[in-house]
Amino acid sequence: MKLHSIAKIALTICLMATSCSIKAQTTEHCDSIVAGVNRIIKAYPKATLQDIYKSFFQDNYGPGHLMNNPDGAKAYVMRELESFNSAQGPDYEATGSESNFVRVNLQVVKDGRVPLETFLDAFLRSGRQFQVPAVEIWSKKWGEIQSVIESMNLDLPGFAEDAERIQKQLSEGDPTMHHSRIYELTYDPHYRIISRTIFESEILPHLQP
Repeated sequence: MKLHSIAKIALTICLMATSCSIKAQTTEHCDSIVAGVNRIIKAYPKATLQDIYKSFFQDNYGPGHLMNNPDGAKAYVMRELESFNSAQGPDYEATGSESNFVRVNLQVVKDGRVPLETFLDAFLRSGRQFQVPAVEIWSKKWGEIQSVIESMNLDLPGFAEDAERIQKQLSEGDPTMHHSRIYELTYDPHYRIISRTIFESEILPHLQP
């Protein structure tokens, strides 16, 4: 066999391997999105696209957008702790599909299992230590996530309206989003976002037997 033919075959094999690797990564990425969405829907059956967006947004932004005013963020946590007697939901749960952050139920502070200062310190440092993406980068990433969600045929209520509103905000440079009204009324959420690494080392030990 001529040398150039061998080189051509080797190149073809290399390109095929690269293609398979990219495809595998894409499949793995889609599977993680599907798993993340299914986890949300299972825990919160009345969640809308807006609520799913919020979880994935938090997974990519954490609480960083709140850290422009640490004193204000701390005061807001204090006010919220005083606003409820008992919060629903699990003590903690992962965000989005990458689990960069953990939603920690404020009930764990309310009932004294996690010291307030420990919680506040973990919350504030979680925002300072994370580099938030540019809106343009996040907008593209969300477009890919939404495409996967559409392929799942979940029949989410108000999907088209939510998708349009999210896209409008992103095009205006605002990636933030509140929970939907139905989510708030049904689940009455009270939590803060903490970096997974900080949570595992500093908060989780307080919650284990």
